[in-house]
Amino acid sequence: MKSNSMSILGMILSCLMILCSCGCESQKPTPQKRPEGAQTATGRFAPTGSDPAVALDTQTGRLCRTTSTGGSHADLPQCGEGDAEHVEQVSVDPKKWENAEIAVTCSGKEHFLPTYPEGAKGEKNVVLNCTIENLTSKAVPLAIPAKVDALFRLHDGRVVRAPNVYLGSNQQEIPPRGEVRSAGLFLSHNCPATQSDYDCAHAELMNTDELLLTDTSNGVRYHVRVD
Repeated sequence: MKSNSMSILGMILSCLMILCSCGCESQKPTPQKRPEGAQTATGRFAPTGSDPAVALDTQTGRLCRTTSTGGSHADLPQCGEGDAEHVEQVSVDPKKWENAEIAVTCSGKEHFLPTYPEGAKGEKNVVLNCTIENLTSKAVPLAIPAKVDALFRLHDGRVVRAPNVYLGSNQQEIPPRGEVRSAGLFLSHNCPATQSDYDCAHAELMNTDELLLTDTSNGVRYHVRVD
């Protein structure tokens, strides 16, 4: 089972490298007209970018529709409907990651890689393309997914836990003062397959551009920026 998972991960990362080397651009946000009957996404429900009919519930980290009628977004719940579980807010000092051992830069505009999980019909997950830089003079093993404690630093000042978020690469060690290119930032939430890669990625990120990761096996910190 473990070998199959590693094979799938290797295939995904190989695709990322091909996307990066060919210079092909992934989906970019295309402005759309505000649909009739759409509510304004404010406060708890934040706009996702290109589609005014879709918003991000910042309490649950999931997408919802701002329209009372489903239309092309019938697979999304209406914003404010139901009692969804809140995300876990944590109390940490983000300044601790200002001198993190590892700096990571991910593209939030292009080179997205959509994947389609088995057993999740009509849904997809988007992987971001990243570069990992080791700021120390020692080689650092890349944190394995099960040992990553990931946090989102949101624009409203909250820091929330982001389960099942991790970095992946075919290269399992980051060389001293060196880089690992074409790594992938794997996020936990799925989106409707009809959603654009851009909107899906930023919904998965809860619209943040800063992640605070820690390898719990050795205490190494990863400061992730999404450009």
